[in-house]
Amino acid sequence: MAIKEIDTFAIGMYQLKNTSKVRLILEKFQGSVVLVKLTDEDGNILHREFITKKQMNYSKTFDLSELADGTYTFVIKSGKEKETHSVAIKTKELVSTATRKLTIE
Repeated sequence: MAIKEIDTFAIGMYQLKNTSKVRLILEKFQGSVVLVKLTDEDGNILHREFITKKQMNYSKTFDLSELADGTYTFVIKSGKEKETHSVAIKTKELVSTATRKLTIE
């Protein structure tokens, strides 16, 4: 399981064994709104959800079994902090990579 900590939140993301499901766990350190978004290679939004200021913990299982082969990106964003995790589906095999980006303006 990959755990990444950023100033506003920490996330863990992993594939459930022998499935096409991905589990996302998020813990917030501050009372801020966090956006969780799943997009395809063309930038189409497949899922978008806002975690409210009051909700400090979030957990969700995403079933990717119905998606076509390709690369899908999870975007977790709060204010200027943004983390992305890409998941490549290759004939129902999941391959996960993570990147981190902090934008300071």
